[in-house]
Amino acid sequence: MLFKPVAEVVDLPQLALSWLASDEVARLLVDDQLLIRWTNAVASSWLDSRAVVASVEGRLCVGRSDAELGALLARARFRPEGTCIPLQDGASHLIVCARRVSDAGQGCVYGLSLRRTDEQCSGRAVGLGKAYGLTACEEGIAQLLFHGATAQEAAERLKISVETVRTHIRRLYQKLGVNSREALLTQVRPFMMMF
Repeated sequence: MLFKPVAEVVDLPQLALSWLASDEVARLLVDDQLLIRWTNAVASSWLDSRAVVASVEGRLCVGRSDAELGALLARARFRPEGTCIPLQDGASHLIVCARRVSDAGQGCVYGLSLRRTDEQCSGRAVGLGKAYGLTACEEGIAQLLFHGATAQEAAERLKISVETVRTHIRRLYQKLGVNSREALLTQVRPFMMMF
């Protein structure tokens, strides 16, 4: 049976846009003047609630950080860049990553990814268990540790004793050839995928 190339079966640009639109990370397209050109559902809900970001006359605003966003775009004109902006609640920050995605004649269009520092990342390790011969529980604990959980928090989340978690952590250290939490995280990081 002969298969048609994917490009002939579906509209790839539309498929890519649908994929980004359904992402759990707030994503926006803005121009040089921070005029919002497109948002995914998460960014739209943030704009609607005005709790994290706002749209003023169609332009993206984050608290009193308009100058900082403008400077970020200037730097992102040449390479992907990021910045950290304190939020008004005083307890958390907004991580903004910017990448120029096109030159639109008289200006550029930038893709922005936004994440609050008080939100849990939805990443998971892919292939870590296979690469190091980990059990499913060891791999799960490695992921929890990567996301900042303590042994106590991992035990509560997995409904096992703290001593069992510590035993799994010792085995993780042994299997990954490390002797500290920092070294463990360094080994785990390349396997983490954000979904």
